[in-house]
Amino acid sequence: MSIIVFVLASGFVAAGLLNALHLVLQQQFQEASEEDVLNPGLVLYFDTPGAIGWSMILCIFAGPWLVLSQGIWFWKHDVLPTPVLGICGLLSLIWSFCSGVFIFEVVYAVGIIS
Repeated sequence: MSIIVFVLASGFVAAGLLNALHLVLQQQFQEASEEDVLNPGLVLYFDTPGAIGWSMILCIFAGPWLVLSQGIWFWKHDVLPTPVLGICGLLSLIWSFCSGVFIFEVVYAVGIIS
């Protein structure tokens, strides 16, 4: 049971860290291009193949964090009813478990853990 919780937590932490990294990179890009945007939220770029790859990775692995954080924000502002927030939480839980399993499979395949 503890390994399931560990994999679940690892997937969710990876989602949060990836989202935070994207926000920092997005803020640096806005400062470099001198755009004046208050809070753009999640912005994905499809200009280059590298940007497309980054956007795909972000959507796949930061999804649990985005679903839960946006669900909580909409619930606090009375846009989302409580049962739908529960569905968002369940979806985020399952998604972060799948991400955690993928992360541990990659770490195992690379040989970091055995």
